[in-house]
Parts: sequence; C-alpha cells; structure tokens
Amino acid sequence: MTKTLTLKSLFITAITFSAVSALPGSAAAQDSYAGIYANIGISQLSADLDLSDLDLENNRVDLGQENVKALLVNGRLGYRVNRMLAVEGDVGFGLGGDNFQRTIPVDVNPLGVVNVDADVDLDVKSYFGVFARGILPVSEKFDLFARAGYGTAKAEATATGSTALLPGFSATATESQSSSGFAYGVGAEYHIDARHGIRIDYSSIGNDASFIAAAYTVRF
Repeated sequence: MTKTLTLKSLFITAITFSAVSALPGSAAAQDSYAGIYANIGISQLSADLDLSDLDLENNRVDLGQENVKALLVNGRLGYRVNRMLAVEGDVGFGLGGDNFQRTIPVDVNPLGVVNVDADVDLDVKSYFGVFARGILPVSEKFDLFARAGYGTAKAEATATGSTALLPGFSATATESQSSSGFAYGVGAEYHIDARHGIRIDYSSIGNDASFIAAAYTVRF
C-alpha cells in the first residue's frame, strides 16, 4: 500500500507542476523540450497464468498458477508537451519465455489412466499501453518521472503430453490469458545530448503483470 501511494503522489506532483508550467507566460511552456520522441529497447515482463483448467485429450488438467517471465522487444512513441508533461503509447512483442515439465495422470484409451509427461511452454505474446507521463527534471541531463494510463498484456501456455507406454501418442492443450486495466509506473531518463538518451522504466498492468524496460530514446 505504501508503494502505491508513493507512486500516485509522485505522479500527482508531476502533473501539478506540468499544469503550472503550461500557463501563459511560463518560461517552461516555451522551453525547447516540446516535440515528438521515440524509444526502442528490451523489457522483461512478468505475468501470472491460471493453468488450473487445461483440456488435454478431453482430460481436465490442473497445473495450478504459474508465473511467466519473458523478454520483449518494445517500442514507444510519444509527444512531450513541455518539460514536465508528455503523452505516449507503448507496444511490445515476445522474444521467448519459460518452460517447465510435469508428470500428470491422464485417461488414455485403451490403457486407462497413465502418467503422461507434459512439457509446458509459457510465453508473453504482446503488450500495449497508453500513458500520461509527469516529469520531474532533476538537472539538464537527468529526469525522474511517473506515469499512469491503461495497459494490456497477453500470455499463453502450451502443454504437450507424451507417454512411453503408448509410442506415437501426443496431446496438446493451449491456454491464452490477458491482463488489462489501470497501469502505472516510474522511471528515469538520462539525456546524452539534446536529441539522444537512455531510459529505464518499471510499470505495473492490472493485477497480474509488470515489466522492467531499458530503452534508447531519440527526439525528432
């Protein structure tokens, strides 16, 4: 609870400063920071998957709750209104995820119930988000920021079962789930020069997903 309040407080403070800076006559409203920017980078997304109701060869298989961690390539396009306020959209696509093995009882005709070796692949397929970003300039080179908006992440599990008792037997079950809703985060950006920089983010999406991202930034 303390962490959430801190993030919200930082975001509200940044937005308040942004509103003041946008008033007519404000020097910040006339600064040179306004304009379009883009990011490209890598992120690690963590999402919870409910695998308690997989259908494997007409058998209900309960693999419980699993947390999948996957690398994504992510891009971001935004518009900086002034030095203290920006709006931006995120997109990310999976580069691979986790894998685990389980032995589960399955009713296989004509053998009856046998132990099947299940190989389970966990992947995060995609991520999308739209945010307002409040920025607190620490120096000309370094910014802290908080952001809030809406995000959605899609994860997928594929279980493939086989057994040595029945050569050639193979069964597959797939489960896809999405985590969507209010998204928020914090981060920092270092400006190498007037156009280029490096940015690090932490963001949370809904109740079941979060990610850490590092990106190269460029202003147009």
